[in-house]
Amino acid sequence: MKNYFGAISLIIIILMVGLFFGYITSVTTIGVTTFRILMICGVILSLLFSYLCEKGTMRRISLGISICVGLLYLIGIELMRVVFQENGF
Repeated sequence: MKNYFGAISLIIIILMVGLFFGYITSVTTIGVTTFRILMICGVILSLLFSYLCEKGTMRRISLGISICVGLLYLIGIELMRVVFQENGF
């Protein structure tokens, strides 16, 4: 089962990026809270699966992509939301 954790992690990341672009372009009509919960759970699951993957190339790739997407979401969406909401936007 550990052989597939890297692939599962990459699939979760692809689904999260698809959900993000679907939400940005208004293809999906889900609530803001639901979107945030799905994205945060996706980042956590992706990091968990990539960490539990067997050591090797797939682990490094999936862990690196998971960390990059997680940081971009955290900095780009969550922190900017806090900054703009506090300034009255």
